[in-house]
Amino acid sequence: MIVGILLYQVLMEMTWSDYRGTAPKLKKNQYEDDEEAEEGGTTKVSPPLLATLSIFLLGYALYQSVLTNSSHSCNPNHANKGRWVPLNPCLARTQLDRNFNTMNYLFSCKTQCSTLNTTEQWAWPEDTCGFHYHSGSELRLKLQERRIVFIGDSSVRKLYHSFCRFAGDLTAGGYEGTSTSHSDASTSFGSTSLEFKWAPLSVDIITKIKSTKASFSREREGGPDIIIAGGGVWDKLHLSVTDEDQSSQEETIKTLASELKSMRKMFEASVVWFVPPIINTVALNSDEKRSQISEGNIEEMRRMYHELGVPQSASFILDGPHFTQDRVSDSFDGVHYPNHVYDAGSQIVLNALDQLWGGDMNKSIITRSYLPATSSLINPYLGMMMLCFVLIGLFYFDGYFGVGYLAQFFVKKMSLSPSELYKDAFDHHPVSTAQDQTSKVEYNESVGLTGRSSS
Repeated sequence: MIVGILLYQVLMEMTWSDYRGTAPKLKKNQYEDDEEAEEGGTTKVSPPLLATLSIFLLGYALYQSVLTNSSHSCNPNHANKGRWVPLNPCLARTQLDRNFNTMNYLFSCKTQCSTLNTTEQWAWPEDTCGFHYHSGSELRLKLQERRIVFIGDSSVRKLYHSFCRFAGDLTAGGYEGTSTSHSDASTSFGSTSLEFKWAPLSVDIITKIKSTKASFSREREGGPDIIIAGGGVWDKLHLSVTDEDQSSQEETIKTLASELKSMRKMFEASVVWFVPPIINTVALNSDEKRSQISEGNIEEMRRMYHELGVPQSASFILDGPHFTQDRVSDSFDGVHYPNHVYDAGSQIVLNALDQLWGGDMNKSIITRSYLPATSSLINPYLGMMMLCFVLIGLFYFDGYFGVGYLAQFFVKKMSLSPSELYKDAFDHHPVSTAQDQTSKVEYNESVGLTGRSSS
């Protein structure tokens, strides 16, 4: 806007002299006849037209630039681009949010500030897309009347527990024992339903997806709104011994990719694929595991899933290796991580959903009132309204958007329009001299004598 004003002023200064030269010449004194020069229409109209066109082009270029930057800079996959940063958890919430787009959600400041200086938390310090920490109340509002189905191995189950903790169950993710952890689970928080389906192998994931589709078809109700699936580690541990196993596994993965696409199409759901986190090989508790599911072998499995189209079948990819690469030493058994690491994964998913659901007002979007995304501020109609205001100022020489013309309704004897006042400000008004005053007196006397003689 400031650049547009400066551009308008420059154009006016460059073209006003020619424009003003076409205006009618005012009388130098009251004894001269009016002498008007013919006005050149092109010269008179060109300055406001040029200024209007320049400001319009500038605004359009800025609008397209914002659209381009928002489409390239902000997309769901960029939610993975945070990092672990050392923070003092007892900083003010506003400072944590303003500088790091995160908040203290790990510790109680009242009890631990005296002994704890810093801790690493997942944050988006360089974010420009509105990524931020979602509180429990925000999560419940975002996911109200939604069904979220988790399908996969123990890492996916950890993510399920993380969602439960944010939703209000602070005991989720505690010790359960093998019999409980290797089974299905479900819970609800208000109108939000969370379900976990135990599926350690890729063939198990396919079976659970098919049963989920059949179940919701029988109920004739809306299917899941979000499906979060993941796996691959157990496949490498149990099904990749021989070449025949490898060939069969590839066919299974292709089928898995097809089933994920089918889920997206059938339920119009957001499908998240959870890529297995980094394996802490030295912490694995058996020689078999260190041989079969070392980080090198799991990386091969990740590449195979990618090449066979599983990530491409999902709406969003939760990049497990990225948010665990700085926390490998925290993996106590080589496969699993502490709860707060999976909390970071949950926050990544929630921010990705903001981007995925950005155009659908029926998805209970949570907008960030204190720092909205740049793209959400775009409104072409308001921009056109501002251009109309600018046009009024250009064509009518009125910086008050038409209010300056109201004075003419109260003063009828003189022309007080802003355009005339603008012209008068640059006109030459000769100073009255003593000779002019003498001529005026003589003229009045002569008029008086003539009047008396005629009477």
